[in-house]
Amino acid sequence: MGVTARRFEIAKAGVGVLAEAFPLETVQAILAATEREGKRKRLLPASMMVYYVIALGLFVGVGCREVLRRLLDGATWIWPNEVRVATESAITQARQRLGSMPIEKLYDQEDHPRGVVSGMARGSARRIHPRCG
Repeated sequence: MGVTARRFEIAKAGVGVLAEAFPLETVQAILAATEREGKRKRLLPASMMVYYVIALGLFVGVGCREVLRRLLDGATWIWPNEVRVATESAITQARQRLGSMPIEKLYDQEDHPRGVVSGMARGSARRIHPRCG
């Protein structure tokens, strides 16, 4: 009874936490299968955008740049002069390049609680502000 459970602080979740739940190798394989892996080196690569779209569902109360900033928080602490948060326009363009197919495939690969229909997450997707893509 003397032990208290520390609450998980979602605000401290970043790419590392998401990469643990959705390994980079899995994300990259899905991107390759859907022909969405990037051919150029970009500020917002396709694999980062997969994690970003997942994070949009976690950080529903903040804007699109703030979601990206939270994902990059650890990296900006380590490399303060090398990591910058993209503009809203760049985020929109990167999300459009990614499309929905990689996210749908990632969702379909995951185990779901009993009673959850495969298309349920897609049908009840968060409405994204037009400037966020």
